[in-house]
Amino acid sequence: MGSDAPDPANRSKSATTLAHERWPIILTGAINDLHRSVGDATGEDRCREGKTIIGALGALKYELQHNRRMIPLEDNDDENEPAIAASKQELQQRGYPAWYDAPWVFAECYLYRRMSTLFAKSEHWQDYEVFAPQKLASFQSAQSAVVELAIRDQEHRQLAAVETRADDEGMRSPGQAEKLLLGIATVRDGQGSLCMPEAVDQVGYGHPPLSEKELDAVRFLFGRWNRLGGDFSSYQRR
Repeated sequence: MGSDAPDPANRSKSATTLAHERWPIILTGAINDLHRSVGDATGEDRCREGKTIIGALGALKYELQHNRRMIPLEDNDDENEPAIAASKQELQQRGYPAWYDAPWVFAECYLYRRMSTLFAKSEHWQDYEVFAPQKLASFQSAQSAVVELAIRDQEHRQLAAVETRADDEGMRSPGQAEKLLLGIATVRDGQGSLCMPEAVDQVGYGHPPLSEKELDAVRFLFGRWNRLGGDFSSYQRR
């Protein structure tokens, strides 16, 4: 939010929409959510303080809708945070403009700072997340995408673990790789009802060494086998 940046002012068409529609909606939502939380709160002091914050949010909404001049930011426990100090300095440098006359990015950041300060300075509402309902709704609306992302992340982690185990267990050795490949073939081709360790032990080494290309195929099969069957010791053909 550097003051030397040529930010557009709120009188542009898109910024006017923010000032007249977006910001009041944000504040109205915060007021309604906090009102419900106050109704569910226990303790007289907490309820009273919550109502005070609701009144302050309403006053902030009035300032915005009536294009009042921005007031200095109040000090709070995070005063030493560089971002807060920079915001206060920039606001002073801009001469405390009216809401519609300030660059819209700066004005929106100022709005959030004013809102967060109300909770940061409170005694009973410091941990209150004013945007929690909106965040939860957004998360729930994107549930399928979140699940897909989680599945892909788990797959990548499993494959990375498989590759690490393969290196640790000597999978670069042609003999070890060959035993594994032939052991898998023994079980998959139905040559008995052996579990994987037993099948590998019975195969032996009496075959030509594998090429590097064949070793790559073994590593690939090793990864896929672990993804499908997990630990070899737990596999039993059915």
